[in-house]
Amino acid sequence: MINLDFYKGKSFFVYGLGRTGISAVNALLKSNINVKSWDEKASSINLPDHIRNTLESPETTNWKNTDYLVLSPGVPLTFPEPHYIVNFAKSAGTTIYSDIEMLFHSQKKNKFIGITGTNGKSTTTSLTHYILSHSKLDTQIGGNIGIPVMDLNPFQRSGNFVLEMSSFQLDLLHDVKFNTAAILNVTKDHLDRHGNMDHYINAKTKIFDHQTMMDNAIFAIDNPITLNLYQNLPLKSYKVPVSSLNKNMEFGVYVGEDHIQFNVHNHKGDIQFSQPKNLPGKHNRENIAVAFAIGMLYNLSPENILQAINSFSPLPHRLEYLGQMLNMSFYNDSKSTNAEASIAALSSFSNIYWILGGQPKEGGL
Repeated sequence: MINLDFYKGKSFFVYGLGRTGISAVNALLKSNINVKSWDEKASSINLPDHIRNTLESPETTNWKNTDYLVLSPGVPLTFPEPHYIVNFAKSAGTTIYSDIEMLFHSQKKNKFIGITGTNGKSTTTSLTHYILSHSKLDTQIGGNIGIPVMDLNPFQRSGNFVLEMSSFQLDLLHDVKFNTAAILNVTKDHLDRHGNMDHYINAKTKIFDHQTMMDNAIFAIDNPITLNLYQNLPLKSYKVPVSSLNKNMEFGVYVGEDHIQFNVHNHKGDIQFSQPKNLPGKHNRENIAVAFAIGMLYNLSPENILQAINSFSPLPHRLEYLGQMLNMSFYNDSKSTNAEASIAALSSFSNIYWILGGQPKEGGL
């Protein structure tokens, strides 16, 4: 668990007691920092006694004596309208915060890798973490992937935090600087929370905030929005394009069906590549390209990176191969919850039986 001595003498209010909120309260209590918490379902959910002892209604909280509101990413910050607790905090001058910010300020001696995108970010985050671990680099994974960052452990010396970042989490950031930041794609999603595409794109690009010439920014340029960001977003960091479509890239990383071409930080070459069955489809070549670029930025050899890619086991529910029956291959792709993700999955195969359900989103069927 992360030690939060950086915040000694401060007062916190944690709103939302899912996994992230509970982990934040636990870390604050362990560090002997004053913390109150609340969840609208507090009376009906099973909370440990030490968490229940921190409960205090937002209506009775002394907000002027509260330094930080740690907000669950699922709570509306601005659209369709700010949650009532956001208004309480803003009126009192309380800083609206996130567990990612807490990790950053308490673990600054380490490197931070942030990965975002509408689709593919969980696979790419896991693959990046696996590549670094495969080369014996100290690394931990967390964030939107389902591992609260307050549950991570301090490195004995220094290490690498590989974090999947959602647009909701990025919206809450203030000072966080990613040493390496990557954006995979941006398509219509979560507009009920961001209001319009411009706001959604602005949230995504916060992953590059505060970067300097010592940092790296990776753009998967097969997507028109991220291509435009690569070409026009003013950054001082080292900008690296990656692609699974553009065969004639002089700079960056191209992952084709049978080879990988790279030119990153004076590492230039071409290596044979056979796409693993566990990572099928063009969209996974794009995910591989981002993770490969990060490996190159860490001065790993292309051979070691490929060894890791070939031995990587994909995450559950993301084009997860389940087996064969009656000459049919079965894949579980239940994480494809929008049209773009489903298009990418379906484009990976031919002669498809598609079983689906759920709520309709932008893009239709």
